[in-house]
Parts: sequence; C-alpha cells; structure tokens
Amino acid sequence: MIIKTITTKMKSVLFLTLIISLMASTSMAATYYVDKNNSNASDSNPGTESNPFKTFQQGVNKAVAGDTVFIKAGTYYEYIQGKNSGRSGAPITFKNYMSDVVTIDASNHDNYRAVYFSNHDYITWDGLDLRNGRAEGMWISGEYNTVQNSKFYNHGRGIVSGSNGTALNVMESNHTIVRNNSTYNNMWNGINISNCNNTTVEHNISFDNKHHFGIQLFHYRNLTPSWTNNNMRYNIIYNNDSGVYLRNQENNEISNNLIVKNNHGMQIGYEAKNEGSPSTYEGHTKIVNNTFADNGNYGITNQSATHLVIKNNIFSNNTGYAIRDSKNSNNHLIDYNLYNNNSNSIASGYETNGIQGNPLFRDVANNDYSLKVGSPAINAGEDILKEVIAPAYDVEGNPRLQDTRIDIGAHEYGDGNQAISPPKNLRLEVL
Repeated sequence: MIIKTITTKMKSVLFLTLIISLMASTSMAATYYVDKNNSNASDSNPGTESNPFKTFQQGVNKAVAGDTVFIKAGTYYEYIQGKNSGRSGAPITFKNYMSDVVTIDASNHDNYRAVYFSNHDYITWDGLDLRNGRAEGMWISGEYNTVQNSKFYNHGRGIVSGSNGTALNVMESNHTIVRNNSTYNNMWNGINISNCNNTTVEHNISFDNKHHFGIQLFHYRNLTPSWTNNNMRYNIIYNNDSGVYLRNQENNEISNNLIVKNNHGMQIGYEAKNEGSPSTYEGHTKIVNNTFADNGNYGITNQSATHLVIKNNIFSNNTGYAIRDSKNSNNHLIDYNLYNNNSNSIASGYETNGIQGNPLFRDVANNDYSLKVGSPAINAGEDILKEVIAPAYDVEGNPRLQDTRIDIGAHEYGDGNQAISPPKNLRLEVL
C-alpha cells in the first residue's frame, strides 16, 4: 500500500512537472522579425518588429523550437542554411509577414542552392518566393517538415543540361507536406520527392519545367525499393517534359490530379535498370480519378511496376497510347476509365466497364477541363471513395459525390442539374 501510494504521488508529481515544463516552453516561444528595408535593421538587434534583423539568415540562426520568424517585404539576396530543428507541437516557422511579397534570390552567389536544410525536423516554410538558384531552389531533409504557399522559379541558371535545376528537392525525409506551391520555368524538376516515406504532395501547380518532370516521386540509386505511402493529389501539372514520374514507389496514391499538355503524361519506372534498381517491382499504387489529356505522347507508360490500380481516369487526345504497359501484367486492376481519341487505348481484356467517348470538357482552348452537361464521364466511375485517402473532393475542391456515383476524371460535374463553377485558367500570372 505504501509503495502504491508513493508511486501514485510520484506519477502525479512527474505529470505536473511535465505540464509545467510544456507550458513554460510554449510561453517562451519567441516571434522574430526580419525587415531589410527598415532603417533600424541590424543582425545585432533583438529581432523585434521595431528593431528587426537585417538578414533572413539571422532569423534562421536565432529561431528554436516553437519560434516564428516573420519576414517583411523585400528581395533577400542570400544563401540560407539550416541551424536548428523544431519538435512535435513546436515547429519553427519561417513565414512572410501578412501578405508581404518576400523573395529569396540566389543570383548573387554561386552556392549550389538558394536554401539548404539538411536533417532538420519540424520546419515550416510558408508564403515565400525562391528564384534564380544556380542549380536548385530549396533542398530539405528531415522529419515532419512543411513547405506551403510558396513559389519556386528560374532555378538551374548555371546549368545548361543535366540532372540539376530542381525547384524543390525533398530528400530522405518522412512525413513531409508539400502544399499549395507553384513551381515553374525551372531547368529540371518542379518538385522532387526522393527516398521518402509518408509524403503528401497536394494542391500544387507545376508547369513549364521543359527539361524534366512537373512532379517526381523518386527512388535514388541502388537502393532496395522501400519508399512508400507518398500521396499526390489535387495537383495541376502541365506543359512540362513529363507531368509525373514514379520510380520504385510502393503503396502510393495518385488521385484527383489534372495532368495535361505535357510531352508525356506519367512515366513509371524508366531508367531504373541503369542505376541498379530492379527491373520489376510490386507497386501496389492506386492511380485514380485523374485527367490525362492533350499530352504529346502517352497518358501513362509503365516500364517496371506490377500490381497497379488504374481506375476512374480520363485519357483524351494523348498522341500515343492512353496506357502503355511494358510489363503486360495480369496483376493490374484497370477499369472504369474513359478513352477518347488516343492513338491507342490499352490491350483488350483489361477493361470491363471502361467507356469510349468525348468527355466534353468545358473549354479546352482556355484550359478548362471541367465537364459539360451530357459528358459520359458523369456518374460513370467506380465508387472507390473508401479506398483513397481524402478523396471527398475533386481537383477544384468540389464535393466528389454529388449524385448516385462519382464521375470519371479529376473534376466532378455537380448535382446533375447545375455545373460547378469553372476553374481559373491554368496559366498563372507570373514574372
């Protein structure tokens, strides 16, 4: 009884100590300001709003777990390198102040990247522009990092050709969120996710990356395929060399994406054998409710993966095959897709419920790929809502289930009587 009483008291004391410690750590979280245009700005300042830091890097140097660094309007010609990590419940946040336009410009130095944070955890980047990296824009690795509401453009200025010029490079990381960013006019990839697990890539726009991929989920060199649960959804990907590339990825979900006007729509597994990867692997990846349209070659071309689920997709006006499968795998599940005016669809025998027909896009000339009244895609999809992570909405944020069944493709028509509001033109107004 005495032991039990003492143990109970000790637990109570330890619990209270923990609560007090957490409250203290939360209350001690600091807010810093960076404002290069403030006449009082200096890196020897305390970083208050009236006496801000001069450089972005000084904000990075000072911030610890739980801190927020607000950066005020201006172009910061700096190379920014990581210092500290956040922790669970107390990330370090670097954010533009209110609606200020904050640009990190790497044109005045020859470092490989504009921003480099290696093995840093719980970091949030929010509302920043990165441009003119000699090779790459941002390179991050670590656990539970977030990059959101930012623009990445004109990276690879020092590269004539080759595998550099990626705007946002996430390497050897877990539980990263890449959300609501724009990546464009880069020499190589818009977004690259390499050797990562449990990544969410959503609501991004990636375009005009003419020499490589809009978004890449990648397996990097001579490693057993073990990268899993990387989910790509609600993205708009157009006018790249290839829209999407997957290599040695398992148990991923690619859903509700608009993939149009690229040289290739989606490639799976190409070049794997050149870097020591197995020529065949079990992908167990779901590719559902996407629109592949007006791509210069294939909608989807698969070189290496087996056990794919390809359902509820629109394949329209792709110059090559809608789906080209080099593995000829009987382990795929391919059904409920709509095909229109591709040079070839797919070998017979795959589709039981697939349909042929014009999807009746609303206004392709103005990049509007939502559905018009009478589209054969309306209420023609398989109800797979329970199978896909967060599929309750389409690429434009409209409720996915409007009637008795979901529609085929990235857009949901509406309630069957009135169309949803058309999306904005895909082309961004950018500098």
